Amino acid sequence: MQTGNEPSLSSSGDAPGLSSATHHALRDALRELRDDTLLPLDQGRAIWAVAQIGRTAVPPLLDVLSDASPTVRQRAAAALGRIRDPQAVAGLLHALRDPDTRVRRTAAWALGEIADERAVDGLLDALSDSQRLVRQRSAHALGQIGDPRAVEGLLAALHDVSQHVHMAAAKALGQIRDRRAVPYLLDALRSSSADVRRLAAEALGRIRDERAVEALISLLDDTASLYEPGRQKNRVCDFAARALESIASPRAVAALSDWRRS
Repeated sequence: MQTGNEPSLSSSGDAPGLSSATHHALRDALRELRDDTLLPLDQGRAIWAVAQIGRTAVPPLLDVLSDASPTVRQRAAAALGRIRDPQAVAGLLHALRDPDTRVRRTAAWALGEIADERAVDGLLDALSDSQRLVRQRSAHALGQIGDPRAVEGLLAALHDVSQHVHMAAAKALGQIRDRRAVPYLLDALRSSSADVRRLAAEALGRIRDERAVEALISLLDDTASLYEPGRQKNRVCDFAARALESIASPRAVAALSDWRRS
């Protein structure tokens, strides 16, 4: 079963400049993408099949973003994220305001994959979305884009009600490497969440600001384990040590030397 109208490849039904084989592959892939009876595994295959065709599939996929079915709109956004073509940015920004949460969070992910600066304002707005996953993926996307205009919004996201959003914002601030984030990341080092402390330490290591040295040294006593309890390489203190290695100031180097001997 299919939903809505078939996306047209052109007004005449043909895709100009495409070989017959590519035209048929695109037509068949789009038809499967719009099949609302697909099982989850088949949905992934359908998304992959359209994405493999490449940028030729972008215009018809943008049409599919207006499909009546939110499931189909989500698949179209996912395929556009896999293709990573900047011509999809405007359509995905529109999808970032879709009434369906799944479409919005997939659009945020796709915009991060494309990493085009035109998406920054829309993603900043999405940091206020009512749904946690949309905010989380928007923060992650802003980190992938790396535009300093996102810093203030990401700093505010460090105070989000969701720990997952805190983590995404901390990581994004590290990717952007803007020194304005340092005081806020230092505060995040005192979080009750080991994951937040780890990501804040990683971000400070990326920024390489010597203001972080003393706080990171204090974190060398933090033996909280991450992901797999008991594995030493996943302790918070190991991430603090790596951050100090990146900063590499005399004080950081001396503290690391003492820590490794202890």
